[in-house]
Amino acid sequence: DFMLVHALDGYDEISLTGDTKIFNKNGEEIFSATELGFKNIEAETIFGGNTKEEATKIFRTILEGKGTYEQNAVVLANAAMALKNTEKYGDYENCLQMATESLMEGKALNCLNVLID
Repeated sequence: DFMLVHALDGYDEISLTGDTKIFNKNGEEIFSATELGFKNIEAETIFGGNTKEEATKIFRTILEGKGTYEQNAVVLANAAMALKNTEKYGDYENCLQMATESLMEGKALNCLNVLID
């Protein structure tokens, strides 16, 4: 199984700054931010930093549950779509719920900490 994700405005992920095209074994589909459960966002709100250190700090802030709406939305949309691609967790809505619980309950942060240790 595979999934290629490409935001139509140039990002190599679901950015929610515009529509996203997803290719998989069943063909291709285009999704709007609304169809993915979120509102459209501005690119400036998901800036990842100028250095690896800044990006790391932003990433940790999000995993600590302190991300902005926009940061969380992008992380959750991408995580949910990745879960959906495994075909183990049901439809996108269920996968989004699982991703949200993982982020908000600290499970995602715990996984990172285990990897680091």
